[in-house]
Amino acid sequence: MKLYDNIKESKKKDFRNRCNLEFLKLTLMSMFEYKNLPTSIPARFLEEYLIEQGTVGIGKIGQDIYACKVSPCGEVDAYGIGTSLTGATPIGSISGKIGKDVVLGINNSLMRGDYILSWYAHLISEIDLSMDANIINARLHPTPVAKDSKSKTVIDTVLNNMREGKLESVVSDNVLNEWTDNYDIPMLSLTNISNIEKIQYLSRFYDDTLKRFYNMYGHALQTQNKTAQQTSDEIHGMDSTSLVIPLDRLKCRKEMVSNINQLFGTDISVDFSKTWKLNLERFIKDNANTDTSTDTSTDTSTDTSTDTSTVSNNN
Repeated sequence: MKLYDNIKESKKKDFRNRCNLEFLKLTLMSMFEYKNLPTSIPARFLEEYLIEQGTVGIGKIGQDIYACKVSPCGEVDAYGIGTSLTGATPIGSISGKIGKDVVLGINNSLMRGDYILSWYAHLISEIDLSMDANIINARLHPTPVAKDSKSKTVIDTVLNNMREGKLESVVSDNVLNEWTDNYDIPMLSLTNISNIEKIQYLSRFYDDTLKRFYNMYGHALQTQNKTAQQTSDEIHGMDSTSLVIPLDRLKCRKEMVSNINQLFGTDISVDFSKTWKLNLERFIKDNANTDTSTDTSTDTSTDTSTDTSTVSNNN
């Protein structure tokens, strides 16, 4: 496939951005696993709506329940949030009072989409572009300088024969007349092969950008630059902070499926997928011997035990 090569130069930037954004979005779409979802609500659409917009509406169209992109509307509550939903799908609309006719699902406690993905996609795309430019500018590509059009034809013929492995002579009256006694062809060098050494820094920046993304969303990558000397405690210091946003997203989804079950009589459940669950279990195991006796009466401790109990039970 030469899909990328066939794209116009003016469109390649958009193509890279779109591909990188889809990669990041697919990563987040794999964070949760749903059980007993109605066939009318595929999990991939539920997650895509939440990631893109921050909210999703669930309601009935006919006898089945569906999900669609919505924003709270109508009469607002004491905090300025609409108490109704209205959304459209190709087969009908969903509307009504939240909690009475429809359910409002939220992506996180801010009711926001994961808009930061567009920034990461942009940054990764710019790194890709810089690496591409570095590769081109580091190529060994001396350019012969022709004195006239006839000389250019001869040189081009020789170069083409070299590419094809042909041993073939050329005839020209003036191809060598104006060149030096040693018949050296003047060469123009616009590239520098030593520039390829710089690509290691772009590659490291690429890795650090992905590390920053994964650390934000639950995967505390333990890789580090060789220029940094860190202790084990410093390396694992990101483990707890990397779980903050995933746990908040899980809490919001548990509230959503609980409200769906209560309103429509379903038996849906949601939890971390295996990859994220493994990271959470590892964090709990690594900190099992930590003395938390002074914190056992706090709300934070209670919330944590509630959120992780599902993980333990499912195993």
